[in-house]
Parts: sequence; C-alpha cells; structure tokens
Amino acid sequence: MMLHAMRIDGGAASGPPRISYSLDGLRRTSRSVTARIDEMLTRLHEAGRKSVAIVDTACGQGQLLLHAARKARALGFVAIEAKGFDPSPENIEAAWRTAMATRDPAIGYSFMAVNDAAALPLEDHDADLAIGDHDVPDLHRIAIDDDAIILSGARPDRA
Repeated sequence: MMLHAMRIDGGAASGPPRISYSLDGLRRTSRSVTARIDEMLTRLHEAGRKSVAIVDTACGQGQLLLHAARKARALGFVAIEAKGFDPSPENIEAAWRTAMATRDPAIGYSFMAVNDAAALPLEDHDADLAIGDHDVPDLHRIAIDDDAIILSGARPDRA
C-alpha cells in the first residue's frame, strides 16, 4: 500500500515552510498544512458529505484540529467529530480552553493525553481526515484511505 501524504517540515524537497500566524496570534502553523486540510475538507464537502470525523494524533495545543473543525463548519458540515491526542496534559488543557471559547453545537471536540501513539483509542478507518506527525506509525490504519492523511512534521504549537 502506497502512502499518499504531504510532509511539511521544511525538508530540502519541499523548501522552507511558509509560516503564518493564526487569528488569535498565539500559535504559528504552516500555511501549506492548513491549505492541504482545507483542500481535503472541500473535496469531502463537494462529494456530498454532511458529517466528518477529524483526528489529530499529535495535536499539541490543538491549532490544526481546531482549524480543521472550524473550516468544516464554514463549508457547511453539520456534524463534525474532532479528536485530538497529545502526550502533554498541558497542551491538552490549552486545546480544551481554545475549543470551549468558540463552541459550536455542530462540532464535538474531544482531547486526550496519550503517551504512546500505538495506544490511541481509535478504530480502523475511524477518520475522514487524519493529521499527524511523521513518527506516528498507525495513521494509515485510522484514516479512511491513504489520501485522507496529512503529515504535519514538527509543530511550533507543541510545548
């Protein structure tokens, strides 16, 4: 099985990452990663999907997961399940705070501190969109297909 994914970490093949600041000004993220998230969600929406499950296996303080959930809502998804995992309880707490500050009844957030990526409580093909670091081995198992995987590399919002 061939993995079709985009790794954004400033490697020689992709050139330096393009950096932008989120609207709240607290964290940075690669514009290329968010553009890929937007593209995947747009494709799902154009295919007639009304609900979406998004998983971020190394969510840090939740910036990419929150972006994905909000983008899905803006596109018109009416049921959004957004699950974030990170080894740092402090990052998980920060992600919860940000998510609760912008509550939307169409978005169901869950965040969990998990030290072992192999222990993520996810079923096979649980995610329509799977976001993760390049070192998480099980992304292809949890995504609906390999095209639904976005590799983010190291993230500046991870403590």
